[in-house]
Amino acid sequence: FGSLTETRVKEFQRDNGLKAHGIADEPTIKKIETKLNNSNILKKGDRKRGVIDLKRKLNSLGYNGLALTNNFGSLTETRVKQFQRDYGLKEYGMGDKITLEKIDHILSTSLKRGDRKPEVIELKRDLNSLGYSGLALTNNFGSLTEKRLKQFQKDNNLPVNGIADERTLQLIEKSFIKIFIDPGHGGQDPGGTGHGLKEKDIVLDIGFRIAEELSRYTGVKVMLSRTKDIFLELSERTNMANNWVADYFVSLHTNAGGGTGFETFIYNGSVSQETKNRQKDIHTYLANWLKSNNNINDRGMKQANFHVVRESSMPSILLEYMFIDNKRENNLLISKSYRNSLGKITAQAIAKSFNLKKK
Repeated sequence: FGSLTETRVKEFQRDNGLKAHGIADEPTIKKIETKLNNSNILKKGDRKRGVIDLKRKLNSLGYNGLALTNNFGSLTETRVKQFQRDYGLKEYGMGDKITLEKIDHILSTSLKRGDRKPEVIELKRDLNSLGYSGLALTNNFGSLTEKRLKQFQKDNNLPVNGIADERTLQLIEKSFIKIFIDPGHGGQDPGGTGHGLKEKDIVLDIGFRIAEELSRYTGVKVMLSRTKDIFLELSERTNMANNWVADYFVSLHTNAGGGTGFETFIYNGSVSQETKNRQKDIHTYLANWLKSNNNINDRGMKQANFHVVRESSMPSILLEYMFIDNKRENNLLISKSYRNSLGKITAQAIAKSFNLKKK
């Protein structure tokens, strides 16, 4: 009876509401025997009809190779332990209540071949975007979807079962770079104005173009803080990005106040090296294009205590494209094709910084 045995006894006692002293006293022994004799628990050596159902479910989840007999042998125990480890359960190797309920939950909430659900469309869209392509965006989970999903699972060391369970879906989501695009101002807040233009309209248009262009790359998702002319508090914008767990926050603005040129901002407090590196990447890409195409002045990479770059929990940048009240720069911003070009170049700058690949 060594230290590991004592540790395991304490774990059992804590899990079962007993005093966790690590001593196998009478209450502890009785509790162990009660749980072992509980007919709802399937364990090595059992020969019960419930074992067949357990094996069938484990096989369907990719923990396979189990013959559909009523014998709970060493391979069944191994597969149960693998399942428990994969889903953060204690590795008892027994089909206890918690394990059996987890198996049923995963099977009931997963997407699998034969399903016709709205969620299948999003799954297909995600797989297409990650390069597992050729999937028509219908709600039917067919053989090709299963094939593509199995390839994703194989590539990511998951059980290759072709079932979109919670673990697979979580890893699909984590495989994306998530870019949050925040067109500034909106609604009753027009932002800067000049020569008939309003900042809120210009940056929303550019934001749409950025999102459209980024959709041409694999492994990226885009969310816009607003898709119409509405007012959002600054906290609503950052909360939206934080709750989405975005990887990067891009705030879009035009400048005003009598100056000229292009500039970018990051938070003037403590920021990550990634924040600095991405500002350099994106600023340089945009500044070079603006200079070479329209001789737009580069006002530099700057820092400021702006809410959106301070309160976003991910690396972030604020872009000030040009001065809306400068007649020459306003004449560029008034052009729909030029705004499209700004959106496209901004998307390319982001894609280059994140090393995104075209579809």
